[in-house]
Amino acid sequence: MRFSLSLKVFLLFSSLTLMTLALGVSAFYSLKTGRTNYARVMELKDFILHLERLGAMTARVPVEYKLSLKQNILTEIEAVENQINTIADFGFAGTPETAGRFAALPQAIQDFHQDLLELLDQYTRHKQLISLSRQYFTAIEQRLQTLPGVNAGKFYQAAKTLWMSRIEAAHPLDLVQYAQLKEIQEEIQSITKDPAVNQLVQSLVRSIEDDLLLSFAIKNREELVKNSSERFFELANEGIRAIQKKDTARQARSSVIFLSGSILAVCFNLGLWFLTSSYFRRFLTSQKAAIKAIETDNFEYDFPPPSTDEIGDLSLAMKELALNLARSRERYLNFFNHAADAVFIFGTDGRVIDANEKACQSLGYQRPEMLKMTVAQIDDNFAKDNPIAPITDRLARQKSVTIHRNYLKRDKTPYPAELTIAVMHTDMYDRLEGRIRIPKKKLYIVFARDISVRKAAEKALRESEAKYRSMMETMPDPVYICSPDFKVVYMNPAMVQRTGADGTGQCCYTAIHGLRELCPWCRWKGGNFSHQTMDIISPIDNRSFHVSSSPIAQPGGMVFKLSIYRDVTELKRLESQLMQAQKMESIGTLAGGIAHDFNNILFPIMGYTEMLFQDIPRESPLRKSLDKIYSGAMRAKELVRQILTFSRQEKGEVRLMEIQPVIKEALKLLRASIPATIEMKTLIPSHSPKVKADPVQIHQIIMNLVTNAYHAMEEKGGQMTISLATETVDGNDSMLAAIPAGTYNCLGVSDTGTGMDEDILEKIFDPYFTTKEPGKGTGMGLAMVHGIVTRMGGGITVTSKKQKGTCFKVYFPLADPMDESLANALEHTSGSLSEDALPKGSGHILVVDDEPDIATIEKLMLEKLGYQVTATTCSPDALEFFKRRPHDIDLVVTDLTMPKMSGEVLFKELRRIRADIPILVCTGFSDREINLSLESDKGMKLAKPLNIKALADSVARLLAVSGYQPSV
Repeated sequence: MRFSLSLKVFLLFSSLTLMTLALGVSAFYSLKTGRTNYARVMELKDFILHLERLGAMTARVPVEYKLSLKQNILTEIEAVENQINTIADFGFAGTPETAGRFAALPQAIQDFHQDLLELLDQYTRHKQLISLSRQYFTAIEQRLQTLPGVNAGKFYQAAKTLWMSRIEAAHPLDLVQYAQLKEIQEEIQSITKDPAVNQLVQSLVRSIEDDLLLSFAIKNREELVKNSSERFFELANEGIRAIQKKDTARQARSSVIFLSGSILAVCFNLGLWFLTSSYFRRFLTSQKAAIKAIETDNFEYDFPPPSTDEIGDLSLAMKELALNLARSRERYLNFFNHAADAVFIFGTDGRVIDANEKACQSLGYQRPEMLKMTVAQIDDNFAKDNPIAPITDRLARQKSVTIHRNYLKRDKTPYPAELTIAVMHTDMYDRLEGRIRIPKKKLYIVFARDISVRKAAEKALRESEAKYRSMMETMPDPVYICSPDFKVVYMNPAMVQRTGADGTGQCCYTAIHGLRELCPWCRWKGGNFSHQTMDIISPIDNRSFHVSSSPIAQPGGMVFKLSIYRDVTELKRLESQLMQAQKMESIGTLAGGIAHDFNNILFPIMGYTEMLFQDIPRESPLRKSLDKIYSGAMRAKELVRQILTFSRQEKGEVRLMEIQPVIKEALKLLRASIPATIEMKTLIPSHSPKVKADPVQIHQIIMNLVTNAYHAMEEKGGQMTISLATETVDGNDSMLAAIPAGTYNCLGVSDTGTGMDEDILEKIFDPYFTTKEPGKGTGMGLAMVHGIVTRMGGGITVTSKKQKGTCFKVYFPLADPMDESLANALEHTSGSLSEDALPKGSGHILVVDDEPDIATIEKLMLEKLGYQVTATTCSPDALEFFKRRPHDIDLVVTDLTMPKMSGEVLFKELRRIRADIPILVCTGFSDREINLSLESDKGMKLAKPLNIKALADSVARLLAVSGYQPSV
């Protein structure tokens, strides 16, 4: 029969366990009883504490204070009642009298509770009587003030004595003072006979008497409560003494029992340990011999035959362990020699203890050679910096250390390796050649991985990174990279220069644009996105940028954003100028079309006016009206010419002129566009000295200066003053130092607007500088004015103060009045009808114009001059007529812009048929540069509308130059 070791041990130790359990139960019972008695004692002491609190609350203190503690008194007595039910069930071992007293304790506590409640009611009644007496006394004082003829001082003294008697009688219970109440009452009644006052005095005396009686009752009740509390104290202390006496006897019995049991258990335990140790000593001796055989690789050791219990099973396990160790050693050698990495085992002295096959192959050594080498022969840096010491320090803090070294092969070529070094603590080491002893019981295991391929890849990566970094660093455009959480991770030098600091680590919207939240134009929320481009305006300096953003994938799935900023401020400005130029070109085209039609309308008006002027008698009153009509038509003609010149459709004409008519004309045009809140005051004389200028340029100067003044007063209104006067510059004024000395026509434009500071005054004549909002100015107006005046030989000055207004003065140099050519030019532009003789002639003239009224008036003018005229409104018909009779026509007058066939085509066809035909081209406007070979003497171009003198002179000149012979 097999008895297991566990059963044997159980049987041996079960008896000891039972004895120990008995001792434990005894100790537990004793401890439990002691704790119970302790709890009872503490309950009684807590009971006494509550009684003491009740006594303190009902002591001789003011009634008001006792009443304020009413709730606390009730709480304490309720706690006492709860405790007394527990105390009554203790079952004291004292005398029967003591037990009976504890049994009757709950009823006594209830009576005590009732006495306290009655005492509290008496306190309340006492307080009410005090308040009632105070009311009576106050009423007596108030009543006294209404009674005439009463000795107030004596009455008040008597009433006060009565009141003080009430206080002394109520508290110290002085019966002598109580006896004097009646006397004081009679004294008060003798002072006044008022029934109401006497009634109040009687009520006060009754209140004092009731309070006195109540005070006696309170005193008796307090004595009763005090006596009851003392009885409860005595009973509680008696109970505590009884419990302590009983607990002392119990403790003596428990000590004797526990000591006897402990001595018996110790003796039995010694006997059991003696038997058990003998049994296990024999087992341990046999197992030590088995372990020694395993340590010496004596796997043939004859293990002792196993017993029939667990000790025998352990012997079998030990034999199996020896076999497993042999198999484990074999597996270790296989793993060691067939590892993919080179493995070295070094001693603390640097000697090679072991090396696997990969290590020998990598360095080119045979195994016996390798086992005779040291670290210094493999790694020449070992002898220089002795890396073992720092490696040892690091291995003391962590499990392994990884470093990079260049080992040396047999042929002295480098072997780049990543070394993972770990420490192994052992005094013996097994290798193929046998087991060796390790003196300091510590080895270093080194796993060397060939990283030559990785080194090449890292080198290529560094070169690639350096190349692309140099590209980023040398880019003139600002560049930055930010992470998905909008943190800047890179800024190139251009971006650092733009922002003024390296914002790496900051939020991109703060570092780049100085904002506190995401940029309003940002379309990237930290996730995947495609390449994006946009145009933005930087909040820092309002410069325009074209931003190109691209995603950059990072290891781990994160996506960074690369943004390239290209400053397109100048490009935007040029684009704006181009748009402005295109707008002006469109306006010019529109103005040209209007001018063409308007000239066609003016031509008949001027022609018929001239013909009527020549046909009516000199004394006719209509001649003055006709002169006014003609003058108005000439002004309209001049206005059209100014519009064309201003829109760059016609070159300006420099001539000798007075500038006040141009100023007045410009102001008429501007007045309609300036609001009524701005008052325009003009100081323009009727005549002024002449200047040599282009009227259109004068018009532009006035338009720009007046518009600037209007914008300065646009919000609040004000007064604008335009003046013209003759001034002499002598060079003494510092403001006019840049203007040559001489006499000038001075044009002044002043306003009461916002004004300018010194910084702006220095820049106002710079091209493209403007203080106006976008869409209200291009910054070219004052620059153009400055250029025009400078080219004329004059100058411009400006004075201004903030919120005080601005004053511009333009100085036009006076012209030489003896300049005959300019005088003739001035006469040529006269707007009055002339009665000069017109050159007449003969010959056949072909007139072609698509406007019937113009063709008719030209035909009438020429016939009036004596010519034979054939007029047509269709240019193809005119060409057919000329083809049939090319030599019957002496001169052709044609319009330039016509449907079906333009004047240019007609001109070429006529010259192809007859090369010497004189041609006069009349045009109201053309936006094309037309080369009609008019440089020859047989061609001329005139601008519509024509007056009869210009037409007569031009026709006569062409016929004379072409050697005209009247046709037959």
